[in-house]
Amino acid sequence: MREYPYKALSVASDVREIINTLKKNGFLGYVVGGAVRDLLLGIPVSDWDLATDATPGQLIKIFPKVTMRASVDWSDRASHEISRRI
Repeated sequence: MREYPYKALSVASDVREIINTLKKNGFLGYVVGGAVRDLLLGIPVSDWDLATDATPGQLIKIFPKVTMRASVDWSDRASHEISRRI
């Protein structure tokens, strides 16, 4: 059985910043999806996905300098993508 480098898991600093900002505002934030798989396998993460209990409106208030695109995923739950404005 392969041992995974749990102690070596390294979440990008901007992702940690987003999660910490969510927490400071009373919301949850989790790394999900392929990023978790890649971290566990010890390979570079090319795409970070986060899950939160904040609504799109709350995200806009918390992160006023981002753009957001909403979509619906296979589970019929709203999925939202935010990115930094350049």
